[in-house]
Amino acid sequence: MRKPKATKPGAASGGKFDSAKHPRAMGGRFGSKGGAGETSPKKLTVGAERLKTSGVTAQDKIVVLSGRVRKYQGHDTVESFVASHPKGRAHALRLLAADHKAGRIGFGDAQKAADTAKASAAAKYDETKFSDFSNTDNATVQEVERDLYRAMIQKPETPDEIAAINNYSGASFSEINGFLRKRAAAKDRSNPYKEEDLGPEIRNLDRVLKRSKMTEDTVVYRGMSGEFAQRVKALKPGAILRDGGYVSTSLHRSTADESFSGEDGVVLKLLLPKGNRAYLMNGRGASSFAMEHEVMLPRGSRFRIRKVEGNVLTAEVL
Repeated sequence: MRKPKATKPGAASGGKFDSAKHPRAMGGRFGSKGGAGETSPKKLTVGAERLKTSGVTAQDKIVVLSGRVRKYQGHDTVESFVASHPKGRAHALRLLAADHKAGRIGFGDAQKAADTAKASAAAKYDETKFSDFSNTDNATVQEVERDLYRAMIQKPETPDEIAAINNYSGASFSEINGFLRKRAAAKDRSNPYKEEDLGPEIRNLDRVLKRSKMTEDTVVYRGMSGEFAQRVKALKPGAILRDGGYVSTSLHRSTADESFSGEDGVVLKLLLPKGNRAYLMNGRGASSFAMEHEVMLPRGSRFRIRKVEGNVLTAEVL
């Protein structure tokens, strides 16, 4: 009997860096001055793992793909129809082939859906749509911050939330992010910070970020230096960068440039889309360092590298 040929899982482009495994990696307020990191290829499998016990044929692969974008014969997926057919998998595949030949089901729907999703993502991160205030004077940027803040804040901050914001914009950001990044590293048991001490502040920051969303596409910046910056610089387009802590960025590139200058410095130019959660620290005069024009992003934020130009990496905030 001829054995079915096994399909090979596809591989997504780029790699993945998770700062949770390297808590010091993004330890600075607007970036990092050292730390370690690592990249690993990001694998994408298309139904092969679930079907490998019975052998994955090319036809099976098509079935799985099409099953992800449409229902069939009362089943949530085409794959479910095939797997549960009372007359067996081979019979179910013959029925699918007949329906396909008769035009009742199009296996090309999966590719169309993928193309549509790709086009939608490209439109979402069209760099020409993003406002960049890096060459704007400080007075104008402060006015922009106030306008954005008024538009994006859905509910006034409580006294406890204001206290947490003020603490984070001051000295406690290093303690909070140190705690979060070490906690995110599952095997790290050397965390010097206690949840009972920082938990209330973290919850208050989370509440503020949950109800604060960008009202327009905006560019923000973050600087890095040292070994960690060089590792990030080596990432390829498509790679995913993740930070377990809150991420301090700036509307003004000069903040990243001045704080993390030097030959080994790297600047992340982040495309922050409308609708993403963020908080303008100086919107209500909360920041202890107004000239930094800080925009705080939620803990656990992820960034997809878009392009690398010298020491500037453009990335999408996911």
